[in-house]
Amino acid sequence: MGSEPGPGEPRFRAVLLDMDGVVADTLDWIRDTYLHTAERFGFTATDEVLQPLYGRPLRSCYEALYPDGDLDHCIEVHRAFQAGLMHLIRPFPGMAETLTGLRKAGVGTAVVTSRSIRSTRVTLERLGLWELLDTVVTPEDTQRHKPDPEPLLLAASRLGAQPAE
Repeated sequence: MGSEPGPGEPRFRAVLLDMDGVVADTLDWIRDTYLHTAERFGFTATDEVLQPLYGRPLRSCYEALYPDGDLDHCIEVHRAFQAGLMHLIRPFPGMAETLTGLRKAGVGTAVVTSRSIRSTRVTLERLGLWELLDTVVTPEDTQRHKPDPEPLLLAASRLGAQPAE
């Protein structure tokens, strides 16, 4: 491995964060939207069914929840309902201070998420965190998505960091 950082140098060059459940507390926002959409379209969306889907792209989730349904209409209803629930999203305590501290220490920061860029940007701006990040990677940026490493590797590259850093 490389040499140890000198005094005052960060031990790492980049921090890659997930959006939902890491940067922002969005559990109620996400769950309430799935429950609403499930009720509207008549499929099952209990906590047990939803838990393994969190973190996946929206279309992938609805392919699992509503495989024979009109996915485009389902996603449209999901997004329209969710837009009215923005008040349920909260930053985790200390997130702004953490991002500011990382920037001051010379550590690059990124959010790597399965959410669309539109949804991600709206949320981060609302929470006052958008300007504190160096880059954001969403499914629109890569061919493969989480859990594939492609989005993480892209974020590291944008930050000028190797995966080990």
